[in-house]
Amino acid sequence: MTNQHMPAGFERCREDERHLTGRGQFVDDLRPPPGRPDPLFMAVVRSPYAHARIGAIATEQAAALPGVVAVHTGRALAEHLPPMTTVLAPGSKSVERRPLATDIARYAGDPVALVLAENSYAAADASLLVDVEYDPLPAVTDPEQALTPDAPVLYDELGANDVYRVSIGGGDITAAFAHASGTVTLRLVNQRVAASPLEPRACLFDFDPETGQLTAWISSQSIFRARDTLASSLGIPPRSIHVLNADVGGAFGTKSIFLGEEIAAAALAVRYGRPVKWIEDRSENLQAQVHGRGQINEVEAAYTADGRVLGMRVRTIADLGAFLLGPYPTFPIRTAKLVCGPYRIEAVAAEIIGVVTNKVPVGAYRGAGRPEATYIVERVMDRVAHVLQIDPVALRRRNLLTPDAFPYTTPPASSTIAATTRRRSSTPWPSRTTPAGASASASGATATRAICSASVCPRSLSQPVISRARKIRYRKQPPCVSCRMARCSCSAASPPRARATAPPSRRLPRRSFRSPARTSQYS
Repeated sequence: MTNQHMPAGFERCREDERHLTGRGQFVDDLRPPPGRPDPLFMAVVRSPYAHARIGAIATEQAAALPGVVAVHTGRALAEHLPPMTTVLAPGSKSVERRPLATDIARYAGDPVALVLAENSYAAADASLLVDVEYDPLPAVTDPEQALTPDAPVLYDELGANDVYRVSIGGGDITAAFAHASGTVTLRLVNQRVAASPLEPRACLFDFDPETGQLTAWISSQSIFRARDTLASSLGIPPRSIHVLNADVGGAFGTKSIFLGEEIAAAALAVRYGRPVKWIEDRSENLQAQVHGRGQINEVEAAYTADGRVLGMRVRTIADLGAFLLGPYPTFPIRTAKLVCGPYRIEAVAAEIIGVVTNKVPVGAYRGAGRPEATYIVERVMDRVAHVLQIDPVALRRRNLLTPDAFPYTTPPASSTIAATTRRRSSTPWPSRTTPAGASASASGATATRAICSASVCPRSLSQPVISRARKIRYRKQPPCVSCRMARCSCSAASPPRARATAPPSRRLPRRSFRSPARTSQYS
């Protein structure tokens, strides 16, 4: 048997070995504890149409398949489950949404029925046998087209596709444009993005009728929000719901809230008193998981001849998707509140229009409104620099907030930026003197150590030389005492520092990458 040598420093990756050797504990690896029945597997029947009226649903053929326990339609489940909750923007119209579509499917992939079976193969086969009658309706997927008078309306009770129009701002926007030397206009599109995590959505619910305890294993980053959602949807006290994280194969924000299928799976676990597992496949994830971003921004910025940006007008059309989900409809408003970034912009006027379309709802993804704001203000800076023929870096420095401006409130009066813990190169690191008795180097260096010439040192004090938690050792060349860089202009004047002794190489036996038997219990 051969041994594998692990280089010094790699021992800090404590969790990698378990995953690389096939011993991860994801939701699909979990099995019920002794005394609990085997789980039922759920499959979802989805609409192939982006907009269609749901007619009769024939489930007899699917229910007769061996191994199938039950088939439930969205209409039947709606009788026992309340509407899903959402956070409404100021003045927003509200629309009712159940965990599954009941009368109208409003995006391709909208769930209309569920199949429960003894194994995942029977559930998948039975889902293909569910016969749904659809009456296709005109669909609209472009948020700008959805605002036109002749666009198909998703909700008749609303009469239009815009669910809110919010205006926010601060400062004297009229004066800012009046005093400007010029203006630039931009149309910026933040297209929708699919997170595509390595592990799609996954959940396992187990309700014990004797104790009234619901145990939930989910591939999510928000277990407390999941507990509250299950409590309000199922009518179970939160103290009787135990939500746990398995290993999560990526989330990026899109798994922070239930989209509907998870609530239905939990309700079926309560109804049948057996564990219910649902593992989304890759096609379902691309078709029905929430998307990120989805904004169209029309920006007008006023600037002076020396490159100072005085004000911005922003009109945002936010593609919210087929229905309003959780706090996600308010994220475009967050974009407008953060649009100034780190720059001193005197005035901002923003209008945000939330629009429903025949697409999967939008959700959080890597910043939840912040990357869109950064994209807007940085594109403005680049455009102004191009028009004035100024170096983009120099123009940004002219507009950056200075240390004496903190704490600083942005023009939308929504967020206050606290003072930074470390100032820029205008107040460098304190000089350190050579201890008494130390001699200067042969190159003629003075007794006082110089400060590194780099304006921003990439290895700041926030990254210590030795981390006790991870046991990171010194490199061959110790970093500079003043600026913490491995090589800099002041390294010659710095005396050598003590090095920690690297531990002996860790020996690991060669392992087979065969997946072990799945015997994990979630008790």
